[in-house]
Amino acid sequence: NLWAETLENINRLDYLVFPRITALAEVAWNSPNERTDPKGFMNRVEKHLLLFEKASLYFYNPADPGKNPEPVQMKVRKPRFNTEE
Repeated sequence: NLWAETLENINRLDYLVFPRITALAEVAWNSPNERTDPKGFMNRVEKHLLLFEKASLYFYNPADPGKNPEPVQMKVRKPRFNTEE
């Protein structure tokens, strides 16, 4: 869920948006009958992945999930309250 995330860098934004935006476009532009072909959709997504690479986007690749690991930075948070007292 992009809208509730804290984004630390542009790679994280790209990773959360691409290729999800492709799936959103697929649903918006096609009739319900055309949305029932997962193989056809994956073939179309693979063409978009090439475009994402050309644009130097950092994206999730469903065909090769290990290619771009999710860019997450874990922060050590200080306690907000002193629980030792």
